[in-house]
Amino acid sequence: MKSIWYKTVDIPKFRQLSGDIHTDVLIIGGGMAGILTAYFLQKSGINYILAEKGRICSGTTGNTTAKITIQHGLIYDKILKSCGTESARKYLSANKAAFDKYEELCKNINCDYEIKDNYVYSINERKKLEDEIRALSKIGYSAELCENTELPLKIAGAVKFANQAQFNPLKFVASIVGELHIYENTFVREMVGNTAVTDSGKISADKVIVSTHFPFINKHGSYYFKLYQHRSYVIALENAQKLTVCMLMKTKRAYHSEIIMTFCFSAAEDTEQAKRADVGKK
Repeated sequence: MKSIWYKTVDIPKFRQLSGDIHTDVLIIGGGMAGILTAYFLQKSGINYILAEKGRICSGTTGNTTAKITIQHGLIYDKILKSCGTESARKYLSANKAAFDKYEELCKNINCDYEIKDNYVYSINERKKLEDEIRALSKIGYSAELCENTELPLKIAGAVKFANQAQFNPLKFVASIVGELHIYENTFVREMVGNTAVTDSGKISADKVIVSTHFPFINKHGSYYFKLYQHRSYVIALENAQKLTVCMLMKTKRAYHSEIIMTFCFSAAEDTEQAKRADVGKK
């Protein structure tokens, strides 16, 4: 079953690679990260190619919760404790810069961009929320510890980041990809040095950027031993109770890490602006 985003826009199609080609920069992966990389390289006048194994935005981007936020679970306390104050500040600063860039781009794009507050709540782990608030205060960010949300259930509290955002990711992508140098249905089977081998040709490049979410090159770092896939599912129902709060994330312990369940509720009465939901892992 496809995400609701696919019903709102037709994404441009791109041809498959045919033959061998050289480029300064090769981007492997046509999700949001890869497309934005291509977009900014083109703006800078740098020669590049983006190779996508199927259709662009057919993976994580096409099924995203569509949040634009600098709040990713209860991450800041973890970074502060494991890497120190300066690293936590840098992480916050990098996220702020990315958020500001999205805001700048979306001003001129019809992609349903809306400013909304973001919440991370817990049903029974109040201390983790308090630790996050203290960490944020230490690195200079003002967040709020809320006692209640509009959720129809009892919670231990929630960490609120005001003035975050949501958008339609595929409308956003559709409006910026038209002139980009993209090859779809071009599956990179392997890398031989800086040459990507596909079924329909080879792409040699001076630099290679892998933006495939999970790394597909199992030669360095032993990433396949450190990563695993996990999915959950949420149902959106018409005529159910509507909440005015946009973005809510639930934290809980599982698999020795933190699983973030994200619920996004639209305040719009139009059923086409339906509730949005997905699950991600932090």
